[in-house]
Amino acid sequence: MQPTVGVDPLLRVTIWKHLEELCIRDGLTVILTTHYIEEARAAETIGLMRNGQLLVQANPEVLLVQHNLSTLEQVFLKLAVKQDDEKKSGIELSALPPPPPPSSELVYYKSAEINNNFIPNTAIVNCKPPPPSEPYLHPIMGKRPAFFDFFRFYALLTKNCISLRRSILVTVFYCFLPALQFSLFMFCSGKSPSHIPVAVVNDEDPANMTGRFLDFMDPVAIVQVNTSTVEEATEVVMKGKAWAAMHLYGNFTSALDERRQKVNKEIKSVHIITLPLFPIPNQLILAEDDVVKASNIHLYLDMTNPVLGAFVISNVFLSFYKLMKEYLGKIGYNPNVLSAPMTIAEVVYGTMDLNAMTMTEFITPGLIILIAFFSTAAVAGLALILEQKDGLMKRSLVAGVQPLESLLAHVFTQTMVLIFQQVLLFLTIFFVFGVNSRGPLLIIFIICFLQGIAGTMYGLFISSLFPDEVSAAIVTMGSFLPTLMISGIMWPIKSISIYLHYISLFLPQTLAMHSIRSVLSRGWGLEKTEVWLGFWSSGAWATIYLLLAAFLFSRYL
Repeated sequence: MQPTVGVDPLLRVTIWKHLEELCIRDGLTVILTTHYIEEARAAETIGLMRNGQLLVQANPEVLLVQHNLSTLEQVFLKLAVKQDDEKKSGIELSALPPPPPPSSELVYYKSAEINNNFIPNTAIVNCKPPPPSEPYLHPIMGKRPAFFDFFRFYALLTKNCISLRRSILVTVFYCFLPALQFSLFMFCSGKSPSHIPVAVVNDEDPANMTGRFLDFMDPVAIVQVNTSTVEEATEVVMKGKAWAAMHLYGNFTSALDERRQKVNKEIKSVHIITLPLFPIPNQLILAEDDVVKASNIHLYLDMTNPVLGAFVISNVFLSFYKLMKEYLGKIGYNPNVLSAPMTIAEVVYGTMDLNAMTMTEFITPGLIILIAFFSTAAVAGLALILEQKDGLMKRSLVAGVQPLESLLAHVFTQTMVLIFQQVLLFLTIFFVFGVNSRGPLLIIFIICFLQGIAGTMYGLFISSLFPDEVSAAIVTMGSFLPTLMISGIMWPIKSISIYLHYISLFLPQTLAMHSIRSVLSRGWGLEKTEVWLGFWSSGAWATIYLLLAAFLFSRYL
């Protein structure tokens, strides 16, 4: 191998010192190759090879004295000229044994087999371990490497910043990625469905109450596709061109009015005094089956998408509710008799405005947490793995860098990028899309920032655990979906199994998400324990991942 190729002179000296330290401390034998002849003077024994032939093998100082020259390059040129002269004269270079080494050196010569190739007369240098009182001196500072040095840390931080600057387009995209992801969510998710095709068969001619009913249907939510027969309407649904078919009978108006009159008549025939004591028999309050059937709205649903199916049903119900209120008002009845026997005195949190009731506010806290955690986890893990694959990690460690310094340098670099990410994300959420927060934005920002730090630590932990980017990416992406499902981000946590419910409480995102949701939708502050749990959970997981990463990094020592 050629360990000093392509490095600066200071690092070359450091590498040689490190190899000497391995030889002295561990009693190892180190064999290396180099095309830079002068640096070979640091070796105990050198062999000069040209055109596949070993010209000489000896201690470098002995060679200089023997040939009365000042540099090894001059020795090599002299031997190369001699080799050419002997080839021209037809005499091979004599394979004389090398001159004896100084008496203080423990060098012996024997045949060796390296990489299954037989090499005769190879020098094997065995270094005698020093007495215990002789410490290993750091090649640059003249003392053992400090556990943490600010100047080394600053150099690593500068290196990471230069790496980000060299790939400026990737860095800019990475900074804007959380804001772009949230924007995509706002454009595609969390809102009520619209433009749902529904096949309509209206047999009433002229359309009386059926026409009013269809007018009450929300034209943005429901697109009415007029058909002539029930068979044609259901055929449209079966072909996937509509999500429901709706049939209104030709005598819908008269049947509905007859149904009301019959119910009125039957109720009046019952003594008032008996109403609280005895329930009204079903046969008294129900009209005949044909009248009920003709006054009903008949739906043929495609429930392969439950969300759209439920949305169609709710729109039909609300439209019919509006129709009946108008109808009862025209005939002199109080429209409020249609209301359920329930009064919502006050909405403590949230709203009852149907136009404002979307999933956006529910999903937003979990989405912020998810983006903050996994966007930093993926990049932090990948950066460290690529640094190891390029050999920068080992070169830094040889130069005296401590694993903790390298780890913290990556943490600080990702933290600087994270701050910029979070600012752009919050501007997008609260100013571009106008998401309303009933509590302090600073609390939400700090919890999200801690989640980003925890994600960075998670990425460093994964990169310390796996040697290649493929394995790290598989583990990182493999943990994404379980987190999304179990943490209650997309669906209420109360709907999952009780065992998974308790497991989810120990995930990094669950408590932090509930804290942000409480601040965002309820307006809670630091006086609530539930809000503090988000801080504690995020900080605890960041610390755990950092300690695990530092422990795994200790193998580089």
